[in-house]
Amino acid sequence: MKMRRTSIYIQCILEFDPNNYWGKLSLASAHAGTGLNEEAISVFKGLESIYLSPAYFGCLYGKTGRKDEVQKLLAELLGRWEKGYFPPYVIAAVYSGLADKDKTFERLDRVYEVRDANQW
Repeated sequence: MKMRRTSIYIQCILEFDPNNYWGKLSLASAHAGTGLNEEAISVFKGLESIYLSPAYFGCLYGKTGRKDEVQKLLAELLGRWEKGYFPPYVIAAVYSGLADKDKTFERLDRVYEVRDANQW
């Protein structure tokens, strides 16, 4: 109930400032928190963040059964990782969308190993 009420408040904020990044991010998170995953995905598609978007998309695509899209995203992120630094928490979030606990915790261990300051 609180998340749905939160969504209404955020939508009111976005009426005044429709391009507010944090408002959109909050709305998408509220939708995801109430199980409105398709709505969350549509809001996230309007956000372009090199780090946050892949993490959220990976989780949401996994929750909505879009395994092929998660695998494609994961391949892209692992390619970025191999070419240079890319935050391991993002890759962990995508593995969590696939419900792969072992790989998720493997990447979270990497976050700790590299002392990644960019974690959530």
